[in-house]
Amino acid sequence: MDPKINYLEGINKREDFTKLIDERNYTIGIEIGVDRGAFSAHLLRYSRLYTLYGVDGWWRHPDRKKDAEQALKLFNERSRLIVGSSPEVTSQFQDNFFDFIYIDGNHHRAPVKADLNGWWNKAKGGSCIAGHDYVVAKGCGVMQSVNEFAKEHNLLIYTTRESGPELKDRLISWYFFKP
Repeated sequence: MDPKINYLEGINKREDFTKLIDERNYTIGIEIGVDRGAFSAHLLRYSRLYTLYGVDGWWRHPDRKKDAEQALKLFNERSRLIVGSSPEVTSQFQDNFFDFIYIDGNHHRAPVKADLNGWWNKAKGGSCIAGHDYVVAKGCGVMQSVNEFAKEHNLLIYTTRESGPELKDRLISWYFFKP
């Protein structure tokens, strides 16, 4: 059975996570799958996060690491990039460390599940764990992995509803709160 999808007023697209971050006084976050750094830059520019870590291996597109560094350099020590794979990087952080975790790395089922399991203990109680591409698409295991994880942990799933001509009002970002 598919989970009931919930919405929070004012969180209509992933860029609105800055509102949630500020309303809940979150200070430490991490983005898994930084790519060119545009979303990390948005989070730092429009929220009061004190520190945002970014994890990416840049294996498929090594040139994009320089783009990310360029996009994030104006934030100085508020932005900390880590080169590596998500499961390996989790060991660098103590449990109950993060207020906000955004997962947008490998979208296949097993890696998404590994990210959810790996970062779960790194999130504080009351924190928001979120991610991108909550869609039904060939080769994308995000929705299935998130649904299974939420069921295992008895979590309510919230989504954004992003619109645009190419999106056709699909559900895009998912999130839940750690009890």
